[in-house]
Amino acid sequence: MKTLLVEAALFSSGRPISIEEMKEATSLKESEIKNALESLMKKYGNRARKDETSLEIAKCGEKYAMQLRARYVEYVKKLAKMEVPEKLLKTLALIAYHQPLEQSRLAKMIGNKAYDHVKELNELGLIRAKKYGRTKLLTT
Repeated sequence: MKTLLVEAALFSSGRPISIEEMKEATSLKESEIKNALESLMKKYGNRARKDETSLEIAKCGEKYAMQLRARYVEYVKKLAKMEVPEKLLKTLALIAYHQPLEQSRLAKMIGNKAYDHVKELNELGLIRAKKYGRTKLLTT
């Protein structure tokens, strides 16, 4: 049951999620979640080796995600909608590459549109913007 709850959380999120987020969603203990993740990663790994699944459980930094295995992406990419508007991708990439990045420095790189982009990216939950003196400090 615990493993199924963690699997359901990963599937439902549609994005990488932390153990803390899984604790809040499932009311499981951290140790139970870690055990479930280990079990799921092993299960999906074994099934992938036998080519019985197109999915995998991947660790992304300190977060975990249920995602499509790379070899199947090409076949279905036309069906998947882009979650990040194309106009924001360059801004997001710059923040990710230079993080932590001051918003004022980002504005020097790409101009005043940076302020609108930061607002949108923050609303999408893709970045964090914390007050940092007279500017903001941006991280993914």
